[in-house]
Amino acid sequence: MNEQRRKILDLLANGKITADEAERLIGALERERSESPQTAAPRPKPRPKYLRVVVNAADGPGADGASRVDVQIPLQLLRAGVGSRASSRRRRSPGSTQG
Repeated sequence: MNEQRRKILDLLANGKITADEAERLIGALERERSESPQTAAPRPKPRPKYLRVVVNAADGPGADGASRVDVQIPLQLLRAGVGSRASSRRRRSPGSTQG
């Protein structure tokens, strides 16, 4: 039960308002609650962000031709990888030589 409804019922129990007044107040609260989700505009989902890596490289002598790499990496994936890398560094002992 929400706080406002409880206050109305307390006023009714203490005799400060009548049953009809309590019914009208609770009805107004319910109407207000049913209208509020409709008036609130839904937030659009943010567009995912990517790191785009494009590499154009000419192969050395005797190769068939140029190589092209075009990759899009989600930034969310990169952040997760950097976070896990940082936490693994904290767990390592100071004398460790692993990189």
